[in-house]
Amino acid sequence: YTKAGLSGRSHAGPDTRTYWALHGADQFLHQLTYVGLIFAALA
Repeated sequence: YTKAGLSGRSHAGPDTRTYWALHGADQFLHQLTYVGLIFAALA
């Protein structure tokens, strides 16, 4: 929901720095989720 809202409001296309910054931040949050799941599984 948040990602869709930010994308819609930013009007950034794949040729802009803002688009790639948002994409990178989104992927980083996905990776943090995976790390958290691994830690939870190993605990």
